[in-house]
Amino acid sequence: MQRFLDKQTEATRRTSASLEQVTASSTEYSSAVEKSAAASTRLAADVDQTRQRVEALEGNCVRNRRSQRLWRQHRTGQVLLFTARLTV
Repeated sequence: MQRFLDKQTEATRRTSASLEQVTASSTEYSSAVEKSAAASTRLAADVDQTRQRVEALEGNCVRNRRSQRLWRQHRTGQVLLFTARLTV
């Protein structure tokens, strides 16, 4: 009978050790998932910020092109003619 109880005790110890390993692995995995989620959130914020910068640069390009066109028109006198037509 004592032998049977010893075997049961040993089996219980092994099961307990296995459960502790599974718990530790699960905790590590959960931590990795949380870190990954945080990194994804930061990446999404970086992507959004980059998108906003690109949109701002595109807006600057449009304004610069418009300014260059107006400057060229001004140099050639087209703006003055256009302005004269508006005032008549």
